[in-house]
Amino acid sequence: MRRIVTVVISLTIILSSMPNAHASEPNDYLVPGRAELFDGTVSGILSAYQRFDQGLNDSNCIDCDTNRDLKFFRALASTGTLLFQDDGNSVDSILELISSTNPPPGPAPPITGF
Repeated sequence: MRRIVTVVISLTIILSSMPNAHASEPNDYLVPGRAELFDGTVSGILSAYQRFDQGLNDSNCIDCDTNRDLKFFRALASTGTLLFQDDGNSVDSILELISSTNPPPGPAPPITGF
């Protein structure tokens, strides 16, 4: 029993002292995010925003939350999402505003007064 406790404590100390092998760096988010942002599609803009936002909120990435490039490209992608994101909720994009102001389909009202 004493031997098992010693092994468990030793393994815990060794594993907790090792650096995180999966730690990210800003380029892990910047390179694919830029490719998505400038691929010329609306879905690319939306996925780029999500990627940049994940990068800024990644707790394993030491420099990501203060990286100026990540902040800039997230702001740029965020501007694009204001134009194109249609989430079906309240009107918060140009597409939703246009679709909410279009008249319902049907025959046009007659023109009178001539």
